[in-house]
Amino acid sequence: MSDEGPPPRAAKQAERRLESVPEASRKARPDDRFFEPDIETMPRTWIATRQEQRILELVPYAYERSALVRKKWDEAGVKPADIGSLADFSERAPFITKDDIRQFRDQAGDPFGGLMCARYSDATTVFSTSGTTGDATLYAHAWDRWHPFWAATARDLWEIGVRPGDYVLGSGFKMRGPLYHADQMCGAIPLMVNTGVGGWATALDAIRRYRPVYATLTGLAVAELDHLSRSHDMTDIFSSFKGVSFAGEPLGARARRQLSSWGLEVYVWTSTGDVTAAFECGEHDGCHAWEDCVLLEAVDPAGTAPVADGELGELVATSLDNLITPMVRFRSDDIIRMTTQPCACGRTHARFWPVGRKGDETIVAGHSFVPMDIWRALEQVPETATALFQLVRPAREIDELKVRVGYDPELTSSVPDVRDRVSEAITAAVGVAPVLELLPEPDLLARGRGGKLPRVVKV
Repeated sequence: MSDEGPPPRAAKQAERRLESVPEASRKARPDDRFFEPDIETMPRTWIATRQEQRILELVPYAYERSALVRKKWDEAGVKPADIGSLADFSERAPFITKDDIRQFRDQAGDPFGGLMCARYSDATTVFSTSGTTGDATLYAHAWDRWHPFWAATARDLWEIGVRPGDYVLGSGFKMRGPLYHADQMCGAIPLMVNTGVGGWATALDAIRRYRPVYATLTGLAVAELDHLSRSHDMTDIFSSFKGVSFAGEPLGARARRQLSSWGLEVYVWTSTGDVTAAFECGEHDGCHAWEDCVLLEAVDPAGTAPVADGELGELVATSLDNLITPMVRFRSDDIIRMTTQPCACGRTHARFWPVGRKGDETIVAGHSFVPMDIWRALEQVPETATALFQLVRPAREIDELKVRVGYDPELTSSVPDVRDRVSEAITAAVGVAPVLELLPEPDLLARGRGGKLPRVVKV
């Protein structure tokens, strides 16, 4: 980590970008589909040109200031002078993994894993991953309310229908800093009420009073709302909504049907490799990755070569707007299908479809499956239909299938009977009889963090 601030060239570039965002944002009219039309519909050649300019500035900047980037590049025998184009970057720049960051953090005692490119005091926000697949990783950022990250998120909220004067239910997500800035860029008013576990009864009262148009939901939120629906008219409560986003994990078929029955249009959103976010548009045909903020690649999960447009690959992300802890060719472990073909909505930036995580596959006695197989099995049993579960798996290949499953106490008269039906459903789905630990749903919900329940745990 350098004791100096960002170099003048990079700092001036960031200032120019920050200055341009509010001006572009304020020009959006309520009847416009696009929040920033010039950016959202930019020709692909322009996107590539802008990305190349930023990469050629980022590479020497990060190499000089990020201890981890310098270590990985020196080990690979690559220098910034070797990178003269986007093609050079994709062919020669080494990858960084989450394990690389954690190992550097633990060995060097650096909380930011060698990514920090400025003084600690230059950061305005330190945010964390949810730690779903391991211990949480910390990243620092220098954000103000007009940062390009918020503008990018505002594009997605605008597409959902958020407009000036609208109330929106403030997100419980804290992983990426104060997300309400994006609400405010749209001219909306965030309602900062508790939407964490146990907070939705109060949140429903706020919805009745203020009639917001949007909220972010997670699997834990949907499970809680499922219980509240027994004593509340959800169709009436959500009648003011233009849409909800869903994040944190795959949206199960039952949960999707339930939300639809309440009159809610669901927009899936996900992460682009711990760099920024990607939302579905109204076409619901892939999540839009804003390529002015991130350079996105899809590579062979078992190698380094890029995969063809539309083929399965591992998501690799490079920060284009974070001068504090930039990620440079970060292998996310996320398996996606990606295309650069324009969307029917008119946007030209890349879209991708999350498929799973590289480490999701589990093998028991020669039987291979992924957590979603267990998910679908649990949805078939009324008492476990919310599919709250954890696969207890210390390694990818295990001798017995241990599953921790939450059941609905209000629907359960006989736990042994539920155990038998759950066991039958899982056995039929994956070909292996499970060793079950059944818990009341509130007990399992308490194990959630970051708005979601880790689906694969070691103990």
